Amino acid sequence: MNHKQYHRIVLIVMLVGLVLGPFVINAIGPTSAGNEDLTPINLTLIEQIVITAAAFVVKPLYQIISLAIVILLWKRTDPDLAAIRRAMLAFFIGENACALNYLVFHEGSLLLEFIHTYGMVVCFGLVVYALMEAFDNRVFNFSQGEKKCVLLPLCGRCYKYSEVRCNLRYIFLMVVPVTAAIALVPLTASLGNKLYAGNVFGNAVVFGHPLLYQFLEVRLYPWASLPFFALSFLLLLLSKESGFGASKIFYAMGVGLLGFSLMRFFFYWGYQKNPLWADRWEEITEFLFIAVVFWIVLRVRAVSQQLEPKRGYSSAGS
Repeated sequence: MNHKQYHRIVLIVMLVGLVLGPFVINAIGPTSAGNEDLTPINLTLIEQIVITAAAFVVKPLYQIISLAIVILLWKRTDPDLAAIRRAMLAFFIGENACALNYLVFHEGSLLLEFIHTYGMVVCFGLVVYALMEAFDNRVFNFSQGEKKCVLLPLCGRCYKYSEVRCNLRYIFLMVVPVTAAIALVPLTASLGNKLYAGNVFGNAVVFGHPLLYQFLEVRLYPWASLPFFALSFLLLLLSKESGFGASKIFYAMGVGLLGFSLMRFFFYWGYQKNPLWADRWEEITEFLFIAVVFWIVLRVRAVSQQLEPKRGYSSAGS
């Protein structure tokens, strides 16, 4: 199978996960929603300002930027830039689900929270895939048969020109299971209600993480990442160098699932006694993430215009 066929398989898997995810959570997740035992907390004026700014300034700003990235890359067909476009679209959809859940349902909709987290998972996975494609096709030239791999002077011999095994493939064969082993970090974390109630400029706000959300982030997603890592490893092992392209796709999807799980684990377990900062740092981190992607896209756009001034940016990837 070629890359496009593997892309379709991954797309189908992601769509199936989007449809079945809420049913899986309801079937095997904890029965308690975690809404009892609210602990009251007093918020300082600075904390109330930070909460309000993150919700109504920072979040809308990075949503707008992510949509701008989608528009800027709409006509690009380069594998890495097309992946970034799809990643930003998934991010935009997920964050709008988050905003709707917060403003309308007061973070009580499991379906909207699942769409939110799933959008982040897909976004992370596609960004990782875009980075791997960019380094492969623009830096290392590993998969391009007509170009010399940049590591050839270091390796001495290359699988493209002689019957030798690729050292980069051996490195990746080690990296994949090591990454999979990191899934044990969130999987061994304990679950528990960590809910607090505070007053933000006269409005009662609940901070924390219900059990169902915790189950989704540190149980379901880490477990779901393991089949992707297994497929990535097997493709490299059995198909050797020819399996590297497809292996990248499955590895990136696994990293997307595990990466989001680790991010939530880091914030919510690190700030479990003061969850308002978990939420705020997540918003700030997402803003920084989108800002970096936006800056890279602008640089790519500028370079494309310099290299192809007559054709213009819109057709640079065609």
